[in-house]
Amino acid sequence: MKSRLKRLLGFSALPFISAMTPLLLLPIVARLGGPEGWASVSIGQAVGAFGSVAIGYGSMIWGPPAIASSSRDVDRRAIYARVLSSKVLISCIVFPSIVLITMMMSPPKHLLEGIGMALSMALIGWSPSWYLIGLGKPGPIAIVETIPKLVATALSACLLLWTGIIWFYPLCLILATGLGLSLFHRQVLGSMWPRIRPFSLDTLRMLRFRSNAALIDASGVAYVAAPIPVVSTGGNVSEISSVASGDKIYRYGLFGIVALANAVQGWVLEPKASDAFRRHIVAIVAHITLGLIGLVFLCVAGPLATEILFGSSVAAKNPMMAFYGVAYFSVSASTPFVRNLLIPAGKTRVVLSATIIGAVIGLPSMMLFNSTSGASGVALGLAISEVLVLVITVFAAIPLIGNFRHLEDSETSALMQLENGTSERIN
Repeated sequence: MKSRLKRLLGFSALPFISAMTPLLLLPIVARLGGPEGWASVSIGQAVGAFGSVAIGYGSMIWGPPAIASSSRDVDRRAIYARVLSSKVLISCIVFPSIVLITMMMSPPKHLLEGIGMALSMALIGWSPSWYLIGLGKPGPIAIVETIPKLVATALSACLLLWTGIIWFYPLCLILATGLGLSLFHRQVLGSMWPRIRPFSLDTLRMLRFRSNAALIDASGVAYVAAPIPVVSTGGNVSEISSVASGDKIYRYGLFGIVALANAVQGWVLEPKASDAFRRHIVAIVAHITLGLIGLVFLCVAGPLATEILFGSSVAAKNPMMAFYGVAYFSVSASTPFVRNLLIPAGKTRVVLSATIIGAVIGLPSMMLFNSTSGASGVALGLAISEVLVLVITVFAAIPLIGNFRHLEDSETSALMQLENGTSERIN
């Protein structure tokens, strides 16, 4: 029980701290850069998010179960080396691409800041947290990710206040990511840089094997990270900066969903658990509760929170934040059905279909409503996407929950029969 509580706190607290760290700095960035600088930084972050997912190539979905099911260190390290090789190969394409895209979309005055943020965000795809989640060891996450990010944030805050130059922020984040990755390789793998073969046939086979997980990630980010790029097509800096502020608050909340999912996934999926059905229900209720809290907060306090954090000139407004609240609830509510039921049961095609449908309907909706309602219309398109994903995944996962209930009832009945038989023999 103690070890479970420790793991729960570790996987909840560390991602939360890591997610909240930028809150200490982004208000400074927003005020120093003004609407144009804030828009450029936000565009870079959005473009970099696409790059991060491309580099990760489904490792956060496929990786933890693969590591958890491997019993030998040598096998786990071999998996990591193959994944790392694929990330090196993909990065050769991603980094130049996101630089060009950011140059096309960012305001010219703050182009360097946008490119820096795009690169720093894309490097998140190199994160080894999927490996540590699979091991069930939250402690090293603090060493390789949380602490370097805290140091980078503190250092860049000092440099920003001293010089007023925004690009110090992405530069410090890039250095922190490199340092954390080196520490991970040294601590877990025994060398600063493991031997990899990015251009080998083995790497290509690994990419093909993880293609379904990568498609799920890619189709999801296609609409999740789309609001800022979609709004930026209109060239209205005021609209871009407003959506950027609302989007930041929304994404901070998403880290809470990820933290909760990481914390309970190992407990829910524990092999041969006699109360599996109850564990699934607990996870579902917890995620629905978190989703309702996020929905109410974004609807009621979202606009005020963006004004306090980022300044009145770039504050978000309702009904945009209300639509973000609907999207937040849908993401939180669908998470346990996807991560604890559909993917472990091998139903990746269902999840992929749901995210593709969300993207196919959500992206055109964002573009259409952006032309008629601006920022609020883009948020409405995002909400439509997430509601569709929620409905599809819930209906697909309900039979799987019933199977757990049936199995649990059967085990209880067998146990009662055994106890009754034992009692009769004693009497």
